[in-house]
Amino acid sequence: PILVRSGAITLSNNTEYHVKAYRAVGNGLLSGARLVIKQSGTITKTATYIDFLPKIVSRGANTYTNQESINWPHDADLYDGITAAYFEASIRHSTGSYSAYAELWNSSDSSQIAEVSDASTTFVRKRSADIKASLADGKKYMVRIKNGGGNTGYSQQASLIIVQENF
Repeated sequence: PILVRSGAITLSNNTEYHVKAYRAVGNGLLSGARLVIKQSGTITKTATYIDFLPKIVSRGANTYTNQESINWPHDADLYDGITAAYFEASIRHSTGSYSAYAELWNSSDSSQIAEVSDASTTFVRKRSADIKASLADGKKYMVRIKNGGGNTGYSQQASLIIVQENF
């Protein structure tokens, strides 16, 4: 792996930032990426995004299935001061006549933790209610998608967002 680092960038207040990678030609492997923020003073709040999907995925059937999602193991010892957690996915449907769905799935216990859906034909970012109480230490989580009816549902991003304060 080769470490590639950008120069300094200017950030704005009340703005979310995400790290994304794109390769125009051929195959590539991104083994890790992060946005490093140097702050002065005391850090009182942060959000960690666990990204599940490596690329745009699609599903033509109306049953949930794993579409190249990572199977992320939750280790509560790594996340002090969790005040909230959310599932978020950017989804769309090919025709808009039906909805596309994405779920955060507890693969250890075979149970749904959160679900988002939308019938838009362009990608829409949808966020669940707070799911902090549903995350269990030592369990594994993945994202699954489905199509709510005819044609195809898509997701281009799906994340678990862990909010920490006063850690």
